Amino acid sequence: MSVDNYKFTRSLRLREHFGPKQKLQASEPNDELLNYKLRSNFDPTTNNTSLKTFSRMLNGATSDIMGQIHTRGNLNKDERAALERLKNNSSIIIKPADKGGAVVILDYVYYQTEIYCQLSNSMCYQKLTFDPTLKFQDELRIILNEAVLHGWITQDLMNFLYVKDPNWPIVETDPELSKLVSDGFTFGYKRNRNLKELFTQADPVTKYTSASRTMMIKTGVFRCGNCTMCSTLITGSQFFHPYTGKAYKVKHRLTCTSKNVVYIIKCPCGLLYCGKTCRPLKERISMHRSSIRAALEPKPKQDNTKQDISKQPVAQHWLQAKHPIASFKCMPIDFIPTPPRGGDVDRLLLQREAFWTQELDSVTPKGLNTHLQYSSFLPLR
Repeated sequence: MSVDNYKFTRSLRLREHFGPKQKLQASEPNDELLNYKLRSNFDPTTNNTSLKTFSRMLNGATSDIMGQIHTRGNLNKDERAALERLKNNSSIIIKPADKGGAVVILDYVYYQTEIYCQLSNSMCYQKLTFDPTLKFQDELRIILNEAVLHGWITQDLMNFLYVKDPNWPIVETDPELSKLVSDGFTFGYKRNRNLKELFTQADPVTKYTSASRTMMIKTGVFRCGNCTMCSTLITGSQFFHPYTGKAYKVKHRLTCTSKNVVYIIKCPCGLLYCGKTCRPLKERISMHRSSIRAALEPKPKQDNTKQDISKQPVAQHWLQAKHPIASFKCMPIDFIPTPPRGGDVDRLLLQREAFWTQELDSVTPKGLNTHLQYSSFLPLR
């Protein structure tokens, strides 16, 4: 709901900033290609008091409405646990039937043997040593770069045509779905999953993952025991909101060396800062501590071209509140695994960071985040 409100109020700010749209007539045939470019995530600031008040009232009204909505599932806890045990039963596999809407339950050993038998038929299948999509991507990138060098297309058009993480080749492997989906399709609504969709899995990872290995993994935050940043880490399987006292469980096993994580920084005042990093967490912690050290112990700036790290929000708070650097505490709270079929991990991290920033209410003055950014939810094309 917050993302929808942001998109709507952003459209109002854009309308005020640029004025009403004017339909331009193309003077040359190539001018029509200028419309093909990636969408901008530009969000103009506004001094319009009415627009600011409307946006604030809209967010307040929707948050009140969402707080009054209480949903109740039609399955109790025991029934959900039984369904989960049945789905994760390693001796069987549940798949949708090839024709019709039926669900088929097969012995997993028989299913695995049959699959291997079909795939071993060289008349129908050929084993791939690499992902051919990557080869086609590379060839397309070379062609587009050459077109840009010769001036046939613009850089904006190239960015629009070249897709870093294509999903359509995956959709096209389904013979039925590729016929139904046409160009320019949009999804109007999304219903809840039924029992068939809860049971069947396109990629049943639990079937070929060792059960003993997954059971031994204990979730929570742990020290790696091999770096100087371990002393700054808040360990445990859960953390509490400093104001509301609400408890949040850490659903992954995270350490100082974890990558692709969302983390929080807690100061002695009880204020929180929410951030994300694609690098190992200890490297990001080191950067925060360096910025605090630069703010507490300023030195003459020698190179004016470099960014002043002491001006970062966390460092400025430590300076103004006169906190010692030893009071710096950090905790990873969420993790984004690398998508098995490729994807923009940084974009997914930005979305989770926005979720936790809103959930923990860590925007100033209640926190150390300067703003709540929803631009990662905007479509690129």
